[in-house]
Amino acid sequence: MKNQMYLCLWFNGKAKETAEFYRSLFHHSEITSENPIVVTFESAGQRFMCLNGGTHFTINPSISFYVVCTTEEEVDNAWVKLTEGGQALMELNKYPWSDKYGWVQDKYGVSWQLSLGKMEDVGQKFTPMLMFTGKQAGNAEKAIDFYSSVFKPSSVIGISRYTAE
Repeated sequence: MKNQMYLCLWFNGKAKETAEFYRSLFHHSEITSENPIVVTFESAGQRFMCLNGGTHFTINPSISFYVVCTTEEEVDNAWVKLTEGGQALMELNKYPWSDKYGWVQDKYGVSWQLSLGKMEDVGQKFTPMLMFTGKQAGNAEKAIDFYSSVFKPSSVIGISRYTAE
């Protein structure tokens, strides 16, 4: 049996609220279980766990979810809902890698990269992205080597480098 990894999001008492919010954003999403500490939901066949973990950790944009949206309407609807109470990190626009892309940190602190595209190009709706900037710039390959040694067999992992342009 294949073990599936959950995408876990740490919140301070807002697990249920955030799970309901994210479930409302994307088609084919449903809450699958809940208790006072953990709420899990599935969206597009992928599992998410929202944890009421307290104030020990704070979500930041170094980890984001790259989301493949198959229609402009889906991108636009998600953008409107995610930016409400949140902030745009890269405005919704046309970029070399996508005819419609925007990066937003929502009102809960979770970072989403919405992109118009085809599911077959990526293979899944949500792809966790680890960002290595500032003091961590240049450490992506070390992290890939480490995580690939811990989680075997590892999934397809790639590096996208930002250029001066």
